This record gives sequence, structure tokens and C-alpha cells, in this order.
Amino acid sequence: MRDLLILGIVVGTLPFALRHTWIAVMLWTWISVMNPHKLAFGFIHDAPIAAVAAGAALLSMLVTRDKLRMAWTPPVIVLVLLVMWMCLTTIFAIDPFGSAAQLNKVLKIQVMTAVAVVALQSRKHIDVFIWIIVLSIGFYGFKGGIHTILTGGGSRVWGPPGGFIEENNALAVATIMIIPLINYLRIVTTRRLVQLGLLGLMILCAISALGSQSRGGFLAILAMTMVLWYRSDRKVLHGIAIAIAAAGMFAVMSQAWEERMRTIETYEQDSSAQNRLGAWRFCINVANNRPLGGGFDLYNPINYALYAPAEKVGAPVAHSIYFSMLGEHGYVGLFLFRKRPDAAWAHTLAGMCQVSLVGYLAGGAFLQLAYFDLPFNIMVVLVVTQRWLRGKRGVGVSERPWRQGAIQCRLGAACAAALTDMIVKTLAHALSPGGSGGRLSSLIFHRVHARPDRIRNWDLDALEFARIVRWLKGWFNVLPLDQAVARMNEKTLPARAATITFDDGYADNCTVAMPILRDHGLTATFFIATGYLDGGRMWNDTVVEAVRHCGKLRLDLSPEGLGVHELNSEVARRQAIISILNEVKYREPLARRKAVDYVASAAGASLPSDLMLTSEQVRAMRRAGMLIGAHRHAPDSCPTGCCGSEPGDK
Repeated sequence: MRDLLILGIVVGTLPFALRHTWIAVMLWTWISVMNPHKLAFGFIHDAPIAAVAAGAALLSMLVTRDKLRMAWTPPVIVLVLLVMWMCLTTIFAIDPFGSAAQLNKVLKIQVMTAVAVVALQSRKHIDVFIWIIVLSIGFYGFKGGIHTILTGGGSRVWGPPGGFIEENNALAVATIMIIPLINYLRIVTTRRLVQLGLLGLMILCAISALGSQSRGGFLAILAMTMVLWYRSDRKVLHGIAIAIAAAGMFAVMSQAWEERMRTIETYEQDSSAQNRLGAWRFCINVANNRPLGGGFDLYNPINYALYAPAEKVGAPVAHSIYFSMLGEHGYVGLFLFRKRPDAAWAHTLAGMCQVSLVGYLAGGAFLQLAYFDLPFNIMVVLVVTQRWLRGKRGVGVSERPWRQGAIQCRLGAACAAALTDMIVKTLAHALSPGGSGGRLSSLIFHRVHARPDRIRNWDLDALEFARIVRWLKGWFNVLPLDQAVARMNEKTLPARAATITFDDGYADNCTVAMPILRDHGLTATFFIATGYLDGGRMWNDTVVEAVRHCGKLRLDLSPEGLGVHELNSEVARRQAIISILNEVKYREPLARRKAVDYVASAAGASLPSDLMLTSEQVRAMRRAGMLIGAHRHAPDSCPTGCCGSEPGDK
């Protein structure tokens, strides 16, 4: 039923979206922010409806009769410079290919941000745009607020799977950010019932943010509340109202919530806080050593060992919008990011946007949300509103007719692609010359899933791997490992030489990766852990599959010193897996095996026995021209437990 409803909305909107670009922008915003298709369980769940909406928006720019004009205001110019800088840092990234995949996602958001600035022209467009944002995130705030009240804040509130706000902390910041926008709609609407409904939604969003048990979200609420109070005309009255509302919200929170918030005072004793500090120091070290940063795909055990060997980190992310920009794009990227607008002009909407951005800047300091759509949408609101106000006052603004610009944009995109290809090849040639000074780049992979795995989202899927293989073939001279080593010894290695290897010996190396390699005429070397052939399973996979298939909603591993983990969503299961892996991997081999066996026993799940290659598959790969090598007998016997496909490890 949900699938048909979402499909009906998309299909029903498309004719209007093709005729009016601003409607296509609304459709895209709804899909990208809310991720409604991820709430369905049928054919629409993995359907590319966001791409359909984006395609409709770009196509409508060529056929619509609506006025389309780009506002070249300072915020837009700074954003363009930031995007250009991201493209440059990706070329010089530690892992350009892995970073290019994330750059592709970021560019999609920025292209649609530009389309929104071009298409939204009137006060009606602005208000509808805000309504779409509010209802898209407000849906989760409404649901989360009710859930928090019913459970007393005893369990966390999660966002839609597969989006920026999937994680509880990210959802908390998003719901906090829309509270000022809800307040703007409440102020400008003239219907009493709508005003009361919006007031109730504001309260539920605040309760939902508290119910997420996010400490960053809690700090964002405090910061935003202080700014709202400071901007109010009647500070005493509003201060009393805020105090009463806060007392009521805290009254419904459980003891577990209060204990978690109190860890803010004792952050030095909290492993999560220490993991964040370690990740921040890692980003600073990367920026200090690499002026262009490390690129998007920065967070993996190898880079941590190089730039922060003394740090012990949890989930492989920066845990901050600021340190994410600093580590990935250097100090220049951080400067351009901080130069985005903060709405310092005195109108109700701008004031609410300012408060919303305060929530983002405060809460985002502890979260990986640097590329989240919502702050860019707020920039669109501000730029379009400023243009509309200037138009009403008869004040000119630097604009450019877009009909001709759309054609120029398409030609420019083609030229940019050709230029990028030329730049990458030239740089790769300079960094990896041939002959006597030849250098060989070796790309190491582990798993390639047939489809995206929402639990093991640190692994590649077939589409991502195929994209990387295409880039490799286009930009490098890819050689089989034996030929590459021989030519390197002979000093006849070609420029831009690269080789592809796989570790461990997963079954999908044969069933998924090898066909893609053969389709592109490339050969890889597969290093096999022979101890796991024919039905074996690595220790980290035992943890992953035990938690994935566990039928319980809460997994108590405290007798083994691994904590208690909620398993009420895919996000929660993934976080539990990462936490367990990061704790277990540093134990001695025997202690690690004992802990892993305890996890499997406590989960009580049936574990798969077909994750690794069979002997016949290895022989088939050799017959197909692939190279086979040894990767120990049982690599998870290494003292650090660093082998195997783990979070952040491609």
C-alpha cells in the first residue's frame, strides 16, 4: 500500500514538475529530505525516485515558460567556490576513487541547490518550500515525540534508513533545525487551528530530539533556545514559558536519559566522547600534513594508523561538521564552509532561519552532517527571499537569464568532464611516472555485494565497484600483479600503473567482482585465507551476522564486557556491530574468539556458512585468468585483529 501511495504521488506530480521547475524542486526536496520510499517494503524501497525527480527538474528547465534566474549573491558564489574546492581536494585525496563516489553524491545535492535558487522566485514558492521541509522532517518529529512520551524516553528515536538523518543524533539536530521554521509558519498563518497544530508539532519535535538521547542534540536545543529568547521582545514572559516547557519535557524523561545527559559533565570518562576527541585530533593531523585534506573517503584504519596511531576511535567518521570539512578538505575548505550565510537581516523568516542555523552549527559540531541537504535548503530560502524583497523594493540584484544559461550549463558540464579527465591523467602521470622512476598504485578490496547492504554499509556494492573499475580503466594503466612486479623490476613500468587486489577470499569476489572485472577486461589478484574455504567464517563476520539475524530487540553482552545493545532498527544493529567490533578487535586471539563465541551464543541466530569462497570457486577464478595468492591460513589470528572487511575498510 505504501509503495503504491508513493508511486502515485511521484507519477501524479511529474507532469506538473516538467511544466514548472519549482514543482520539480519541491518533489526532489520531499524525496531527498524525508526519504519516503525507505518507509515502504516493496518495489519502491530501492527505486531511484530521487533521480527521477532530479531528471524532471533539469529537463523542465529547458521547456518551462516560467522565469528562471540565478541570483549571484555572495552566499551562492561562496558555495560555488566550496564545491570547486571539493573537486580539487578529491583529485588529490588519499583515496581519489573512494572519495569520488562521495563527491558524486555531494554534487547531486549542490546541483539541485542551484536549480532551487534558479527556480524559486515568489513568496508562494518560498512558503511552499518551507512547508515541504517542515512536513518532511516534522513527520519523524511527530512520530518520535509520541514515542518518547509513551516510553518515557527509555529508548532512542531513529530516522529513515539510508538518509542523512538515519542516525538518532542526526535526526535530533534535524528536528531541532525545523522548530524555528515551524514557528515562522505559525506566525504567518492566519488560521487558528493551523497555528495550534504547528505549536503542537514544535513541542513534539523538541520532545523527539530529547528522546533521541543525543547529547549533541541536547546542546543544540540549549543553544537555539538561548538565541530564541535573546531575539524575543518580552524576555521575562518568554523566559518563564521556556522554563515551564523545559520542566515539563524533563519530567517525562526516564532515568536512563538523565544519566546519559549527565555524561556531558564527565566526558573524560565517556568512551563515546573520547572517540570523538580522537577523531577530531585525527582530522587536525591530516589537515596539518595535507593542505588539501585527505578527501571524502578518509576514515579507515590505515589512515588512523598513519595520522593518529595513539587514538582509539569508534565509528569511522569525523563526528563533526567542522572537523569533517577540516580533515577532508583542509583549512581552506573549512574557511569556505564557515563563510556560508547566517541570515543577519531583520525579517521574521530570516530570523527563524538564523535560529535554525544556530541549532545546526551547535549540534553539528558533534555529528557527521557537513553535507546534509537542510542547511543548503535554508540558504536557498534566504537567497530567494532576499531577491524577492529587493524586487519588491525595486532594488536590482545580480542575476542572469537562465534559458541560455541552461544550454551553456550542459555544454559546460561536458567540457568540465573532459577537463577533469585531462587533469586527473596529467596529475596521475606526474605522481606515478613510468620507466626507471616508475611507481605502482595498488588498490585493495575485500567484499563487493550484489546489492547495497544496509547493515554492512562500509562495503562496496556492484554498482559502486563497477564505477571504480571504469575510472581505473579510464585513468590508469591497470596491470596484473605479476606483470606489474616484473616490469617494475625491469624498470619498464608504464606511467599511471595500477593493480587490483582482493584480500580474505569472500564468495562475492567470484560471483560479483570477477564478472565486473572481466566485463572491463581487467585482471585482479585474490589473496585467499585458506583456513576459511568451503564453509568457514571470519570472526568479524560472525559478529556481523549474529547481530544482523538476532531475533531479540535488546542484546545483553555485559557478562563479556561488551555492553547492552538495542536492536530495534537497522541503524541500531549497525551501531551495535561497530561497537562490538571495535571492542573485540583489540583483544588477544584466544580472548577474541571467546568473546565472539559469546556474541553468537547470546544472539541465538543461525549463522551463514556460504560467505567465503569454495575450493571450486577458487579454481574457476584461476581458469578465468585471475591470479591467486595466499593471505595466511587464518588472518583473524593476527594480534591486532585488523584483518578482514570491517567498518571503514574497503
